[in-house]
Amino acid sequence: SSLSYNRWYRWSDLDGRTAVTTRAANLAFERGLLIVNSMGNQGQREGSIGAPADAVGAISVGAVNGIGGLAGFSSVGPTYDRRVKPDVVAPGVGIVAAKARTIDRYSRWNGTSFSAPLGAGCLALIMEAHPDWGPEMVREALVMSADRAERPDNRYGWGLVNARDAVLYPLIEGRVSDLHTREPIAGAAV
Repeated sequence: SSLSYNRWYRWSDLDGRTAVTTRAANLAFERGLLIVNSMGNQGQREGSIGAPADAVGAISVGAVNGIGGLAGFSSVGPTYDRRVKPDVVAPGVGIVAAKARTIDRYSRWNGTSFSAPLGAGCLALIMEAHPDWGPEMVREALVMSADRAERPDNRYGWGLVNARDAVLYPLIEGRVSDLHTREPIAGAAV
């Protein structure tokens, strides 16, 4: 969703449970749906997040430019109750998309409304690879495979999405060693 409501809400309403759209996103999540929402385009002022991006059940996506810098328009967290938002970021600057009212023309567009579908695409790939995973595990794979997972913040969240690593999550790599000699076993790998 590219919804972002903030004009008729105070920051204290963006606590993950008050705004009407936030409550709807949480209810959908509780019923097994994954909600992906744009963070909003209100700029990098602390707490510029809009509803329903503040929902606990929403995976909120901010926007980065082509070199990974946070887009100047991308809203940031935290939520009023001090949770980290966005959850992740994805490209949202200069995105090539179909041009309105044309048959075969394209334009470049900016906004978290363009980064959110890229985040949703990553989630769809995870769900396809792991149809037995519930919403919590799918969300975990997305955020823990992002490039800032070890140090999330209210500008980038857990970082730039990485579709490959998200699908392979949890990625465990290494060598298999002999228990007694501690020497690597030839040809054995994890």
